[in-house]
Amino acid sequence: MSFKHISVKFILKELLYIGITFISYFITAYAGLKLATLNNHASPVWPAAGLGILFVYVLGFRTAIGILLGAFLANYQAGLAMIPSLFIGLGNSLEAIMAVGLFKYFFRSPNSIGSHAKFLFAIISLSFAVASSATIGSLTLLFWGIVSSGGFAYNWITWWVGDFLGALFIIPFAYKIVAKDFHPLKMSSHQFSYLALTFLSSIFLTHLIFQSSWVALLFILFVPLLFIATKLESSWVYVLSLIICFQTVYYTSAGEGPFISYSINESLIRLQLFLASLGITAIGLGSLKLEGLRRRTSWALLSGWILCSFAFYSFYHLGQEKDRSQFASQVKIAEESIKEMLDDQIMLLQSGVGLFESSNYVSEEEWHIFASRLLKGRASLGLHGIGVILPSTGADYKTFENESGVKEIQKGFKIHSVNTAMPEQIVHDPYKHFIITYIEPLASNLSAYGLDISTEKNRYDAILRSIQTGHASLTRPIQLVQDSKTRPGFLLLVPFYKKGAPHKTVEERRKNLIGFVYAPLIADDFFKSALMDHESIVQLTASIQNEQLGTSKQEIIYKSSEKGSFLQQNITHDINLGGIPIALNWRLGKSFDGSASLIAAWIGFSGALCTLFLALMISSLENLSSRAQKMADEMTLELDERRRQWQTLAEVSPVGIFLADAQGIFTYVNPTWSQLTGLNLKHIKENGWEMSIHPDDRSIVVEAWNKIKLTHSFSISFKLVHPSGKILYATSQAVPIQNEKGEVTGYVGTVQDMTEHQLQQQALVATSRLSSLSEMASGVAHEINNPLTIIMGKARKIEKLAKEEPILTLQILEQSQLISKTANRIA
Repeated sequence: MSFKHISVKFILKELLYIGITFISYFITAYAGLKLATLNNHASPVWPAAGLGILFVYVLGFRTAIGILLGAFLANYQAGLAMIPSLFIGLGNSLEAIMAVGLFKYFFRSPNSIGSHAKFLFAIISLSFAVASSATIGSLTLLFWGIVSSGGFAYNWITWWVGDFLGALFIIPFAYKIVAKDFHPLKMSSHQFSYLALTFLSSIFLTHLIFQSSWVALLFILFVPLLFIATKLESSWVYVLSLIICFQTVYYTSAGEGPFISYSINESLIRLQLFLASLGITAIGLGSLKLEGLRRRTSWALLSGWILCSFAFYSFYHLGQEKDRSQFASQVKIAEESIKEMLDDQIMLLQSGVGLFESSNYVSEEEWHIFASRLLKGRASLGLHGIGVILPSTGADYKTFENESGVKEIQKGFKIHSVNTAMPEQIVHDPYKHFIITYIEPLASNLSAYGLDISTEKNRYDAILRSIQTGHASLTRPIQLVQDSKTRPGFLLLVPFYKKGAPHKTVEERRKNLIGFVYAPLIADDFFKSALMDHESIVQLTASIQNEQLGTSKQEIIYKSSEKGSFLQQNITHDINLGGIPIALNWRLGKSFDGSASLIAAWIGFSGALCTLFLALMISSLENLSSRAQKMADEMTLELDERRRQWQTLAEVSPVGIFLADAQGIFTYVNPTWSQLTGLNLKHIKENGWEMSIHPDDRSIVVEAWNKIKLTHSFSISFKLVHPSGKILYATSQAVPIQNEKGEVTGYVGTVQDMTEHQLQQQALVATSRLSSLSEMASGVAHEINNPLTIIMGKARKIEKLAKEEPILTLQILEQSQLISKTANRIA
């Protein structure tokens, strides 16, 4: 195959890897952005992070290009501009590269700090890697104005949590599949039954906790993970944790479960604290399984999770009580604000009453000036105007003009009935007609100018109630004729009487009534004005009993338009406003930051991590203890073997061997030593080994033995006296035994029987003496033989000379003298 063909194949392979990564990442990121409630680009649930890291780890760093493209397209289609989308894509690709790089760096020698190093380094690496993506993404959104500087930290936390959890749950399970370490088809029927039962129990338990408020069982969800880890391969632990993750995210997104807060984003972040502990625990169980997951470790985990559940429920319950108390306090403040608003408006109308009571006559122009000033104050918030209602015995203009005393009526004034009243609400025979005479501002209230309010039951009942009680009165909900929208409204009526006339009784009030200062109220405007400082914290639905619909039917007159909190807390109170009982149903507003789930989530998260790390420590200590015990057993066996070998050698040794402690007291003697001395270890302890030494040598040997502590050496020859009376010659040596610090812990020595050697030496000396005598005799014989030879030769020569003739007397004399000299020398 040519180089060209190889290059094309290589390029196609690279493009395939990048394309698979791009498509997978885009789909996963697109799904994750659907849960981005804080903004369109920071999601508290981001499984794409785990998928991206897995692709880079398995297929190589080349796939980072696919991550960049997938993240870019997902954010671009979510409405972000091209440049910031590109920056976010770069952050996501850097996240995967950094995570894999840190994994490989830390995993080079993971066992140097313990068997759980991979688990610890994976969590640390993941934390730092996702922080890079969160930082780049949040800074990008801040620079492009999508996130404010005040919301930067919250956006960063949301981003970090989403990426961390997405990687934490996806990577372990996916890696097991890629590494071909997941064998779902190799289970026995018993294992499959166990797995199915555990999974179904876990799903049902999650349903109870998140939909039936069994909050106390929250951390019991960890128990099925432990059961799976003890019976099956760790891959199923990751599968179950992933199922629990999806299930809890679904319930929380739907506004259910113990982690509900004022917003879906905050709810998911609080849930992620629990899921973080769940995911870390799942990986930790996989690490523990490698060490065998002993019973003590399992009990530690179970005990810790029970304590976590107890602590979580306790703090959750206390938090709920605190939230309820805070909620009730806010409701009380809001209700006081509503009452104060109505009281302020009544006081505003009473100032109009004061105007009439202090004057004999108030013209329409004077009322216009006076009312214009009143409507500029805060008390006028929610008022649609302010006016005067005067009574008349007839509904015609002439009768009204004569009885009311009004001298100036603007053009357009016309007495008319309420045309919005239902047939059953029409009043046909009121004891008096009550006509709206003045109204400001006139332009926006022209439809009410000249309106006979006694023609409609709700308005007429308010008049009668005010006369009956002598106090301000509020109509039941009505449709204001001047309101272009169909919505509930009210009339607030304050009566005023003849100047100085009594009005303590109903009859006095009927007789001396001059009219009413009134204000049309629109329910929406009134409640919004009253709740403008509270509605972000508490939301209101106000309703009133609708007499036309029956006693059990409530008509809603106001409902907060803003989106409320996810927290499901309600308080219902009945209050009396202007003589009308109104039911106020309060719920939490979006700005109500409940502490129940937040504090409990942190407590549970911390407790679960502490439980896991305690279990890891216990497992490591057990593993270390097991290995130490194994090493000790091996060393003990080795020492026992060496001791047996040494003892065997000592038992069969022809030399006497003894051991003594640091004080010089014998602790062991071998059979040869006992044979030589005729003593055993018992006799030595009772009578002392000195008794076996010959009296002639005893003091010398004892003195030398006592000096061994100073000299560290002992070597001496001496005689032994056997109990049989036999005297033996022996020689002994001893050396100290020292530990690693150089301290003497005892002594080891030998005793050797030298009797035979001694006898051989004595025989050798005798033989040597005889040899010396022989040599001396031989030398003597040699010394004698030489002169004897001379004597014998000279004698033969004398004999020869004596036979010759003549006899040589002089020569014979010389030879004879030589013989005498030689004989003297021999002597």
